[in-house]
Amino acid sequence: MLIAPMPKRTRARARARRQEAPAYGRDELERPTQRQRAGRPIEPTRAVGEPSQALARAESWERGFVAKDFRRLVVTIAVMIALLIASGLVVTAVLG
Repeated sequence: MLIAPMPKRTRARARARRQEAPAYGRDELERPTQRQRAGRPIEPTRAVGEPSQALARAESWERGFVAKDFRRLVVTIAVMIALLIASGLVVTAVLG
């Protein structure tokens, strides 16, 4: 069975296909020179009133987690400093 080659398609860009209406009577002064940024309010928004019970529980849990993590960090640093001092003493005893 013989398959005939397909002809190449000439594709036009989407912008070229679109027909834009000419902008008659359009002043450059009408266009804003700077865009206003949306998203950041002028002053920060804060919650008002008593927090909910779920929020208070989450806050206390997070506070406990941070305290526990900080304790672990302090213990790790203290052990590292003790090992550094001990290794310095051992090196001094062996070499000295």
